[in-house]
Amino acid sequence: MQCSRCGHTLDAEGNCAFCGAHEDPQVRVMSKEEKLDYQGVTIDETEDPGERPKPKTEPAWNRQGIFVKSSTFGGNWASKAALILLVAAVVAFVVFIALPVAVVGLLIGAVVWLLLSFLRG
Repeated sequence: MQCSRCGHTLDAEGNCAFCGAHEDPQVRVMSKEEKLDYQGVTIDETEDPGERPKPKTEPAWNRQGIFVKSSTFGGNWASKAALILLVAAVVAFVVFIALPVAVVGLLIGAVVWLLLSFLRG
């Protein structure tokens, strides 16, 4: 932070070493209650007052605007309904289309086999 009078850097307590002015720091440590209720972005407090906090680096995929959302069965009601409809559609396809086609194919194969075995014998 800079001094509002002379523009030089203030120390941790808000004192200017150049002109001697004292300014109240604009940054303070929040109480536990404030931390629980606060919804914005905070600055992490460091152990050593002379150490500057390191910027948090984000992975490259996050900086480029690519977002990944994991989906679980415990989502909202619309996603549950969509999942149930999808499962019902797959079951209906198997029961009403795939299974009858397979049975007809097996019957045709059995008839052809019987005819061929009758004609050979």
